[in-house]
Amino acid sequence: MKATCFMNSMTLPLLTLLVACGATVPLFAATAPAAKPAPNPAAAWAKAKLELNENIRTINQIMATPALQQVGMDALARQTGVAADTLEATRRKSAMSYGDLATGLLLAKAANVSFEQIKQERRGRSWADIAAARRLALAGINEKLAAVKASVDQFVAKQMEDEASRAMAEERRMMRLHGVPPPPPPPPPAELPSHPRPNER
Repeated sequence: MKATCFMNSMTLPLLTLLVACGATVPLFAATAPAAKPAPNPAAAWAKAKLELNENIRTINQIMATPALQQVGMDALARQTGVAADTLEATRRKSAMSYGDLATGLLLAKAANVSFEQIKQERRGRSWADIAAARRLALAGINEKLAAVKASVDQFVAKQMEDEASRAMAEERRMMRLHGVPPPPPPPPPAELPSHPRPNER
C-alpha cells in the first residue's frame, strides 16, 4: 500500500518535468494509417467518357485543318487498321465525322463485329453506351485516338523546327550577300578553378 502511494505521488511530478522539458506524452496508442479509399468505378468511367469526347473533338479539329489533313488521315489509318481511301469512302457513306468514324471502327474491332452493326447500335445511343452494353473498356479506344493527336503534334513540331532552320539559313545567306560578318560563336563555358585536395600541398 505504501509502495503504491509512493508511485502515485511520483507520477505527477514526473509528467510535469517531462512537459517542461519539451517531451511529448502520448495519450493514446498509435493508430494505423488510414487505408486509401477504394477506386470508384463510376468516377473512372465518367472520366473515360470525357476523355473519349475530347479525343473525338480533337480529331475533328485536326481534320478540319487543311495543312494537317494528310498526316491526320495517315495516323487514323495506322490506328484503325483501315486504309486511308477506305476510311474516306466509309466516312462519306456514313456521314460521320472523322472522330466518330474512328471511334466506331475501333469499337467494332474490339467487339469483333462489323462496323455496320456498331453503326446500327449507335442510333439514339452514345459510343460510351455501346461500350458499356458490350462490356468494352474505353481505355484502349482512348489510347488509339490519343495516338492520332500525338502523331500530328510530332509532325507540327518537326515542321516548326525545319522552318526555324530555313529561316536561319536564309538570314545567314543574306548576311553573306551584303558582306555582313556572321555573329561570333558563343564563348565556351568558363572553367571553374580547381581546388587542391586536402592531402595536396
